[in-house]
Amino acid sequence: MSARRSTDNCLEAARPDKSTMGSMAVIGPAANDTSKLGGGYTGGRLPETWHPESCTRIPMNDMHMRAYPSRDYPGRTYRFYTGDIIYGFGHGLSYSTFSYHFLSVPGRILGGADGRRGLHDFVLVDEIPSCEALKFYVTFSVANKGDMDGSHVAMLFPRVPWEFKGAPMKQLIGFTRVHTESHKAAAASILVDTCKHLSLVNDQGTRILPLGAH
Repeated sequence: MSARRSTDNCLEAARPDKSTMGSMAVIGPAANDTSKLGGGYTGGRLPETWHPESCTRIPMNDMHMRAYPSRDYPGRTYRFYTGDIIYGFGHGLSYSTFSYHFLSVPGRILGGADGRRGLHDFVLVDEIPSCEALKFYVTFSVANKGDMDGSHVAMLFPRVPWEFKGAPMKQLIGFTRVHTESHKAAAASILVDTCKHLSLVNDQGTRILPLGAH
């Protein structure tokens, strides 16, 4: 007779820490034992995009960021890529679900620079008197809706002004890791640098700050 030993299997990938988004997958019987995860779980998000094999047909010497549909070029980085994906930038695994609620967001920001009028209004970032004075914090709560304590990576994105030619599809402002207890909420803040995070480089290579809602 032969004896078969039962072994808990745990597959872990890209263990995150407090300063990175990271990504983590725990699969198998060990996934049900939270004591092996330090009494809770560590959620994570992909800091990159996972592409299908078809992506290898894109010429490696073409490093244009923006997509060019006329020549079947999908662009590069999560900000401009328009092709097929397997898992997108910011995708993550978690044993719980979360909800967000903004606690503090400025209603209006005044930059002191003259706006350029045209099809869409904007100001040149180089003409803003003080970018330091336009920095602010966005404060929000993260509510853990599940039955397990753990950490969650919250990401903040602005509303991208699609009407500006050359604008990215999305643009990360920042992220923070928040530890949340089961069925409770925790507050967190992310610093927003208006001149950096809410601006964009147009198709002429000029950094501009679109006026209006973000």
